[in-house]
Amino acid sequence: MTRLADSILLGTDAGVLQYRDGAVTPLSSDQEQVTALARLGDSELVAGTAGGGLFRSQRGTTEWARVSNDLDGSIESLCVTTPKRVLAGTSAGTAWRSDDRGETYHALELPGMHAEVDHPLSFQRIARLPLHFVACAAQGKLWKTIDGGSRFETCKPGIPGPFHGVAVHPRDPDTWVLLLPGSIARSSAAGNSFHKTGRWPDGMQPAVAWFAPQSPHALWVLAQPSARPTADSSTLWTSTDLGDTFQQVNPRLVDHARDPTGEITCMTARSHIQGFQVLLGTDRGELLVLEHSKTASQQIVSGLPPIRTILMTPAISGDPSTSGIHLLP
Repeated sequence: MTRLADSILLGTDAGVLQYRDGAVTPLSSDQEQVTALARLGDSELVAGTAGGGLFRSQRGTTEWARVSNDLDGSIESLCVTTPKRVLAGTSAGTAWRSDDRGETYHALELPGMHAEVDHPLSFQRIARLPLHFVACAAQGKLWKTIDGGSRFETCKPGIPGPFHGVAVHPRDPDTWVLLLPGSIARSSAAGNSFHKTGRWPDGMQPAVAWFAPQSPHALWVLAQPSARPTADSSTLWTSTDLGDTFQQVNPRLVDHARDPTGEITCMTARSHIQGFQVLLGTDRGELLVLEHSKTASQQIVSGLPPIRTILMTPAISGDPSTSGIHLLP
């Protein structure tokens, strides 16, 4: 496997692809749907699939080894918390941990977790605090760890679920934003004591949220109609007041003469000298880029298999351990 610096890695319905300097290169020979990616160094990756499988790339080659099978649903998220530890969350609400660089995994029991609850669980990093991570369960539970996943403590959000996702402020780790079915809630106590702020337009449900890397008060949210009547129904929204009010950003995300883009399935961002760009993947295999100061997207590449997750390298995103936010297919 080639060095991964300055590249965009894509988890697709046909394995892992690398986009670099205008070219797309397969990094895995399997045809499984990859839903989560994480980096284990400059030349190694761990990948999770829709079938609950976990793969680990072999150093210096394009070969992959299946290290685990059937982890109760698709892999919702992967986080590398220390040089040897990987956390995995699944669509079935189970948590898993590896302490040997993704070679083997064992079930992780979070405090108060109910095994019978079948809702997605995801992990994400808290910026500027290397060993601090958040676990969010869709049925309405939050946990945090300050030691890379050895121990988790239960947060007390003070608000009922379901939770569609959580985002932590990149410069203030005490400020969290929680996505609820019809509204947004905010905490200034590190995941405790949330209060509701902005509401969503009727018929829209927030799916994932993310703070802009160089504009920390800019909150980006990908939302979908509750009934999801059409294939290109996802819309992007942004807030400059931590979720009190939102403005829709280019609802169709099209600025070219080709067919309209498909439904957005994942998003992440990369910083550059003049600000940042939002990268979007679609179920029609298109990789799009949206400049933070513009209202229309540009297509980087098309004709790929449906894209499920995007992973940036440290040279672009500054976070080597987690893939971009994605939706379950």
